[in-house]
Amino acid sequence: MHRTVTALAATLCLGPLPAFAQDADDWEFAEDAGRKLSVAAARYEGGQAVLVQCRDGELSAMIVGLPATDYPLRRVEAVRADGRRDQQSWFPEAAAPGSPAVFRTLTPGRDVRFFKGGGLMTMRSTDGDPATMEATFDLPVQSANLDRVLTACGRPLEDERDQLTRKPVTIQWEPVVSGRRDSGRGRTTGAADISCVIRNQRYTDCRVEYARPARDGARLAREMEGDRLRDPDPAAEGTVTYVGVVTSEEVIPF
Repeated sequence: MHRTVTALAATLCLGPLPAFAQDADDWEFAEDAGRKLSVAAARYEGGQAVLVQCRDGELSAMIVGLPATDYPLRRVEAVRADGRRDQQSWFPEAAAPGSPAVFRTLTPGRDVRFFKGGGLMTMRSTDGDPATMEATFDLPVQSANLDRVLTACGRPLEDERDQLTRKPVTIQWEPVVSGRRDSGRGRTTGAADISCVIRNQRYTDCRVEYARPARDGARLAREMEGDRLRDPDPAAEGTVTYVGVVTSEEVIPF
């Protein structure tokens, strides 16, 4: 793991990071209480990195160095050293010219807990992804520093839903109509990550993983409860789905 903190911060547009604490067996860790920021990282020769951060209560996880793609997302099967598998979705972000590609997950809680397995993790593109790829990351054996970041963001260190097969993540937009004189464009007003278990082709046991503002997440989870799947799928029975809901203000000038 030999990459400067400055280069990593520049690649991810994070601004200056505090110095990482080195640990041969655990994730590197850094925090800045003034910015409400904590970061855990596994960095590799060649520029690859796995980065987990909590910033002002919001958890995010990024991978630097996966092969770049023009496709809207990478759906991969991740396999841990202990044989556990999971289907993951990683979305590309804009990177500085000449910098490695950066991918972000929309389900950071589950994916960060998956990293805690330690050892060699392999990521392979799934069927249907036109931009095929395979990548491996030798993850730290210990994960106390990952737990520090999860705890800082109020995320559980273990979750029974991590054991359930998951359907691919989806994104929904919920427009909120209002009239404004000062603008003719919409704006995002909130976001929520919600998980539901699929039973009898319906969303059940829906709960909020993260939301801003919190009241919107609770309302959206209640509204999803009992809804039928838009595309019925017998194979979905008993799986868990994660839905990213973005609340936007649709501006109607008057």
